[in-house]
Amino acid sequence: MQEYLGLIEDAYNLRQTDHALSDFSEYRAKKVLHEINKLSFITDNSFLRTS
Repeated sequence: MQEYLGLIEDAYNLRQTDHALSDFSEYRAKKVLHEINKLSFITDNSFLRTS
């Protein structure tokens, strides 16, 4: 989660100076968030199956 927050902060800070880097940082943050959500979904579902 720290990586995601850092990338979002970078995207926000770069927005005024370099739009391309800002967009790239936001894209990487979305990929990281997707992985976090995917892992969360997998762990939540495996918990439900063992209950």
